[in-house]
Amino acid sequence: MGLRMNSIIEKKLPKPNEVVIGTVKSIVPTGAYIILDEYNGVEAYVHISEISSAWVHNIRDYIREKQKAVFKVIDVKDGNIFLSLRRVTSAERKEKLTQWKRNQRGRKLAEIVAQRIGRDFQEVYSTISRLFIENYGDLLSGFEESVTEQAEDKLEKIGVPKELIPTIISVARDNIRLPEVHVYGVLQLSSNRPNGIDLIKKALTNAEEEGKKYNNVKVNIFALGAPKYRLDVRAQSYKEAEEVLSKVVNTAISTIKKSGGTGMFIRTKQSK
Repeated sequence: MGLRMNSIIEKKLPKPNEVVIGTVKSIVPTGAYIILDEYNGVEAYVHISEISSAWVHNIRDYIREKQKAVFKVIDVKDGNIFLSLRRVTSAERKEKLTQWKRNQRGRKLAEIVAQRIGRDFQEVYSTISRLFIENYGDLLSGFEESVTEQAEDKLEKIGVPKELIPTIISVARDNIRLPEVHVYGVLQLSSNRPNGIDLIKKALTNAEEEGKKYNNVKVNIFALGAPKYRLDVRAQSYKEAEEVLSKVVNTAISTIKKSGGTGMFIRTKQSK
């Protein structure tokens, strides 16, 4: 088949077995022409035999014009790119779509940064994307890192130009809310002293004050009925949540023990 592509030899091409995102340009009786979104609009072709493992009567039962879909590159020959839809596994499709959405969102945030500082988008995008991909894996991960503690120091350390850092952090905080994780359990505090209630309150107050020391972490203590108190910690990672939980629990138990009381913590399951 003599597949024609404008100036395709001059453009970067995907490699065989690579999973790509494509937009359906047109459908013909023998297959479909696909525009590769990640390769500057390079055109590729998927034969009807590569649409599905089952017999295909109508290609539009599987893909339609202007639809985005995930394909696998099966051959690149003389500038012609041949794709398969049927050879893409469900896991590959899910991973690729997730990656694509993350890349698109990261690109949009880079656009906002460029707009806010009045700089050329390609210039800003090139700088940010290179540094974020090299250090964090993808563009959006860099923006997600920009909402965490000490973001300014982290960005400066990886070489982000100082004049961009405040705007990157501002854009990230305006547009990103990291997933929150939740760890919790039951804190048991008791005291046989006449002022035992006050001693328990002091232990809980100290625990709450300890929890307030950490940014982006929420610590709540609820009375379940003496001597039991529910302790909830919400944070942006399990590591951070567990560290704060441990410190809050230790503060409560050490406070009550110093006054002659007893304390213990019963951990319950984690949840997102």
